[in-house]
Formats: sequence, structure tokens, C-alpha cells
Amino acid sequence: MRVINAAVCVSPQLNGIQMKSLISELSRRNVFRVAITYVAFSWLLIQITETLLPLLGLSHFILQILMILLAAGFLPALVFSWVYELTPEGIKKEKDIEREKSITHITARKLDIAVVVLLVVSMSIYFFSDGG
Repeated sequence: MRVINAAVCVSPQLNGIQMKSLISELSRRNVFRVAITYVAFSWLLIQITETLLPLLGLSHFILQILMILLAAGFLPALVFSWVYELTPEGIKKEKDIEREKSITHITARKLDIAVVVLLVVSMSIYFFSDGG
């Protein structure tokens, strides 16, 4: 006799297919790239803040607040990237755009460039400040 979990009423093979479908959709909508860009931007902002705090004579409490705000904004940024798409006409809901007319591949390229630039600037700040 086979026991069926009430929460999951599909076979393991179907779960694997659904997981692959979810991952491919996350990738298509650039959710992974937005997450990486957000983390790189956050790291850059933290590096700049950490460098400027002693120069401006400000408390490190500001850095803690910044980290909390950046952490709190991470999930909304991912949800935003799932729901909306950047188009030449502006920001539109993903469901309102036909798949053939989607330009997520162009947005993906721009996000890749943004990540590289953010990481190069972040690493430069890190190595040229007292950190490196």
C-alpha cells in the first residue's frame, strides 16, 4: 500500500519536472540575475559607507541600519523582477507581454554588465581602502 502525502499529491517525477520548469522560468525572468545584481550593489554600498563613516565622523550604527534596509529590500526586489519586465516602453507586467515580444535576453545582458561593473568597483574600493 502506498502512502500519499496530503500536501504533495504528485509523483516525484512530476516534482522534478515542475522544479526544472520553475528554475527555467526564474532564469527567463532574470530573477537570478536581479538577485546577483542586488547583492553586488549592496556590497558596493556597504563598502562605500564603511569607507566614508570614519571620514565623516559618523556612527557605525548607520552601517547597521543600511544593512537591515538592504536585507529587507532583497525579497521585494526579487518579487518585482518576477512580476515586471523592463521594456523600451517602460516597466510592464510580465503577463501583459507576449513571449515572442519579450526582451528578457537584452535585459539579462544589461544585468550581466551591471554585475561585472559593480564587482570591479567593489573590489577596487576594497583593495584600495584599508581592507586589502
